[in-house]
Amino acid sequence: MHHQFNIHLPNFGLKRELSEIYFAIVLRAIALSMLGLFIPLYLFKEINLGLTNIVYYYLLWAVVFAVTSFIAMKFACKYGFKHCIFVSAPLDILALGLFYLLGKGYFPFWVPAIFVGIANAFFWSGFHVNFAKSSDKVKRGREVGFMYALIALFAVLGPFVGSVILTNFGFYALFGVVSVLLLIGVFPLILSEDGHDEINFRFKDVLRVFNFRDMFAFIGVGMRYMIILVFWPLFVFLTLGTYLSLGIIATISTLIGAVFTFFVGKICDKYDKRVLTRIGAFIHGIVFFFRGTVVGFISVLFVDTLSALSGTLGDVATDARFYDKANEISRPAYVVFRECSLTIGRVLVLLCILITGAIASSFILGGLGSLLWMLY
Repeated sequence: MHHQFNIHLPNFGLKRELSEIYFAIVLRAIALSMLGLFIPLYLFKEINLGLTNIVYYYLLWAVVFAVTSFIAMKFACKYGFKHCIFVSAPLDILALGLFYLLGKGYFPFWVPAIFVGIANAFFWSGFHVNFAKSSDKVKRGREVGFMYALIALFAVLGPFVGSVILTNFGFYALFGVVSVLLLIGVFPLILSEDGHDEINFRFKDVLRVFNFRDMFAFIGVGMRYMIILVFWPLFVFLTLGTYLSLGIIATISTLIGAVFTFFVGKICDKYDKRVLTRIGAFIHGIVFFFRGTVVGFISVLFVDTLSALSGTLGDVATDARFYDKANEISRPAYVVFRECSLTIGRVLVLLCILITGAIASSFILGGLGSLLWMLY
């Protein structure tokens, strides 16, 4: 049964479906920008996990994410993509609760990894298909850019606020604030019609959209995602030594990237998205090779900002083209194909660190991954 209520969200001149998607992703971004930056540090510093166990944590998370993506997509194709996004919120909160209990030593560190992987799979499976379906092909670059800009602008204070809460009240207070924001973000989704054509999604549908060139490009993207979201913050913390410095750097680079995103979104609809992807990916790859040379606040800020600018150019163009192709081929199948390919890239980075025992070794792989990204 669908419940319809006359709720009002800021629509910025967009369709209702897009407004709901933007609202959900923005609130989630605010919440996770306060916390996500510090999860690797929580495991490393507060739980006293060594680098090897952190790698095992993310290996399990990556595999669960990929496997559950197929299950989540079957759920979405049967019950609706908004419902799929909504289910992710309580799973995210459950995972946060497990992080809280992890600090008290109630169970092994790998337990939260399972639930975080499941929550991520449900959110992104529903989100990507919903966005591809709701966005406009002619204006897709601007709509993707607008989404990135909203995420960045509303979440720009997230790392800084998160570091302040963390410093003064601890991780558990931060988990509580994040949980409330996650619930508020998905609430409008269950109050509107989740119109979709029920289909029997099967794994062979994913095989039908298989493409070697796209797979290698997504593997490269998965490599850089893994490094930027997990091991770069850990490397910066070990270099600078404080949560606050890490939070300030992330806030500044995110704000600069947000301003740049408005410009990128506009040019994506005017110029060849493949060319823009290659320019962004090439510069991003060069930046990766210099990450291991940073020694202080200014050099870290410079590298992080240049990474944000080049990453934004490549990401907006890539995502706009990804949604174009998903609509042309098969939205559910192409989304799962992408997530599985991303997972291969993530696993390669994790295995590299596991073998070498050094975070900086992954930066070379990140640079090579950015060159693979140019294939898209």
